Amino acid sequence: MEASKQTLGQALANKKAESGALGIQVVSTFCLTAALALGLAMPVGSMADDSGEWAKILGGVSSTPAAETKPASKKTPKPVATKKAAKEAGSQKAKPAVAKAATKPKAEANEWAKAAASLGTTTVAAETKKPVQTEEVVTVSKSEWAKALAALSKETSSAQGPAVEVAKAEVKVAAPPAKSEPKASEPKKEELAKAEPAKSVAKTEATVVAAAIDPKKTLVESSKPAAKKAKPGKGTRWVEVQSATLSHRYRYMENSAGVVTNNQIQHNEGFKGKFKFDKKGNYAINAGLFSGNNLTGGWNNTGSGKDKLFTNLYLKQLYLEAKPFKGIELQYGSLYPNRGENTEITSYDNDLYLMGERVSLKRPKNLFFDEVSATYGFIGDATKPNVNKRWFRLKESNYHQFLVSKKIGKRVSLTWDYTFQNGTETLREAIKVNAKGSKVLDTFLFENYQRTDVKPDYGFAIFGEKALHKRFTVGGGFADIDPNYGGLNADRFNKGKRVYLASKFNITPEFAVQTFVTQAMYNTFAVANKTRLDLIFSYDVLKTLQRAGLLAQPAGK
Repeated sequence: MEASKQTLGQALANKKAESGALGIQVVSTFCLTAALALGLAMPVGSMADDSGEWAKILGGVSSTPAAETKPASKKTPKPVATKKAAKEAGSQKAKPAVAKAATKPKAEANEWAKAAASLGTTTVAAETKKPVQTEEVVTVSKSEWAKALAALSKETSSAQGPAVEVAKAEVKVAAPPAKSEPKASEPKKEELAKAEPAKSVAKTEATVVAAAIDPKKTLVESSKPAAKKAKPGKGTRWVEVQSATLSHRYRYMENSAGVVTNNQIQHNEGFKGKFKFDKKGNYAINAGLFSGNNLTGGWNNTGSGKDKLFTNLYLKQLYLEAKPFKGIELQYGSLYPNRGENTEITSYDNDLYLMGERVSLKRPKNLFFDEVSATYGFIGDATKPNVNKRWFRLKESNYHQFLVSKKIGKRVSLTWDYTFQNGTETLREAIKVNAKGSKVLDTFLFENYQRTDVKPDYGFAIFGEKALHKRFTVGGGFADIDPNYGGLNADRFNKGKRVYLASKFNITPEFAVQTFVTQAMYNTFAVANKTRLDLIFSYDVLKTLQRAGLLAQPAGK
């Protein structure tokens, strides 16, 4: 009997302990719910300051029920086997609540984390003072809090029954008043004015985001300043000025016998242009007006010293140009020589003229070579620079040339040509290398020739150039021209072995100073220019006209 009373006493004690634990849980839940309701009733701005305290309170929500129920389970002693069924029947309602509270803390914590995150978002939205956005965020935060309260009521309803209903009712009563929700209002004019910079910032941010996707396109385009419209210029529809220069030079020359043959000042004028029959210039007449009274001369005397003043200009070049198809060019009249990459050292003088016709094909995709050209004509009339006195030579021919050129990449260019003139056959080759970026040279050129008949011989020239400054360039090389070459190459070199140096200094884009000096050496024959010095001042008239807006830049430049 005493054992039965003791067992009954223990059961009653356990029941009281469980009821006490349940009472504590109900009180805790009620207090927490009231605190949350009070928090919703608070102004949005005050939440930011108390975010740390809210985080502490919210962090302990999920662990509170489990912590309160654990002591009850520890204090419950193991019942006697004969009374086990009675104890399980008495505590059947309490155990599921404890089990649920212990098995779902993660889900509950997630709901409270979302609510806390929405609370922080609401605070930020309130600080930005954007009515429409704040209203949307507050609505979202309410939904998050509703989810959290629903999760809490679900957890506690199974263990607390009607007590949770009371808490819900209190929460509803303590809901934040309508005044705490900002009403959307139409922005004032002042606010709209302030919003304009924000729009520009938004555009900039959008550009940066797009740049992350395609930086080559977006960032480059946004960083480029607005292009200024170039001045249209005058006379470019019908007339295109290709070059216009005025120059003066001092020339000193001494022959191999030590006699000074030239010590004078000369002047040079040169103008190139074309008249276009169509807007693109596919059909045009080209003209070249120059000083110089002979086949290889381009300078006139100024009258200084013993020389007489000479001012005549001559129409040395005049030819019809036609481009009926892309990559096909036809020329007919008084032409310029086609030297390829060869210079006037191993080819023909820069001032030379010839009467004839030329066909050029520039279709590398079809012919492999970048250019294939054939020229037939007449070279002569050394003292008749004016084209009007040489038209009859179009019926004659003592010269023809076949030339091909090929570019290898963007830095190397090669040319080959076969030339026949007055029964003499000559082969020429040249290679030019663009070495910009190297520390030694910017340009390297090697050119040579082989005369195959009529006193066969060989000659070559090597040249290198380097820009020491954006305005100052120096160059030099070595040349070896055989004594029977013919005298139609540059008069500065003519024939023999020699070294030479050249420089150019651009004072302005229009004005430049050039120097040239050469010294012949180790020659077994007489040369007319053993020592020579040229000091040249040049003025580019075309650049001045273009900069003034009187003439536009020629097409393709």
